[in-house]
Amino acid sequence: AGLHGLDFVHPNDVEAVQAGHREILSGRAATQRVAFRAVRPDGKRVWLEAFPSLVLWEGEPALQLALHDITDHMEAARALNASEARYRNLIENSQVAIVVHQAAKLVFANSQMLRTAGFQTLEDYLRFSEVDGALPLMPTDIRPQLLEVLNRLERGELESYRHEGTATRLDGKVVHIATLSHGIDWEGQPAVLTTVLDRSEQVRLDQELRYKSTLLTSVVSNSPVILWAIDAEGRITLSEGKGLTAQGRRPGDLVGESIFEAYADY
Repeated sequence: AGLHGLDFVHPNDVEAVQAGHREILSGRAATQRVAFRAVRPDGKRVWLEAFPSLVLWEGEPALQLALHDITDHMEAARALNASEARYRNLIENSQVAIVVHQAAKLVFANSQMLRTAGFQTLEDYLRFSEVDGALPLMPTDIRPQLLEVLNRLERGELESYRHEGTATRLDGKVVHIATLSHGIDWEGQPAVLTTVLDRSEQVRLDQELRYKSTLLTSVVSNSPVILWAIDAEGRITLSEGKGLTAQGRRPGDLVGESIFEAYADY
């Protein structure tokens, strides 16, 4: 007994194949490419792509099918999709703020980036960028330069780009950020992925340290004392304080000298 034309089609794909055939037989389409799963006699499942066309067979309308085995292609695509899904999951759950631009438009930001920028949802961030541009939080005077960098990264003209400066959150708070951008493929098209590090706390601590250091230097320099430090070999590495004036010296005069020689007479 011969096989019915759809006997080898996977049960879940029979309806789609029949719909394609109906389009051809009704004359609504000249051809209709249909990809479907098929089951071979040995039980192995394969992917086929059919190119049906309307012909006359013994004076009656009939379908002529050209079939191509696309199993390797479909398996590769499925593996790629799984890999991309894992990659996106890694990005989404990263503790590093990440944003993706494509064709000079903001297309993705992970949860950490939303927190850094002050947005509740990705949709809010995307809508805001449609009004305020692809770099909504960056200072307006440097946006053209940064957009040109994004375009060059996307075209492959630059391998990576680092930037450090300030940005303004949605609530108006100014934050200090350091970014690193490089080109990637995003949903099959060139794009640019940027990691964003919020350095606001580090910058605050650095400023506080410099202030305290300046204050200490000012206090020491104007006090009638001598503040000094030496290394393991007895060389003076620090010499400060107004008390040096009484010795006819200025701050820093003794740096590099041996303390034993400098104060041999004391």
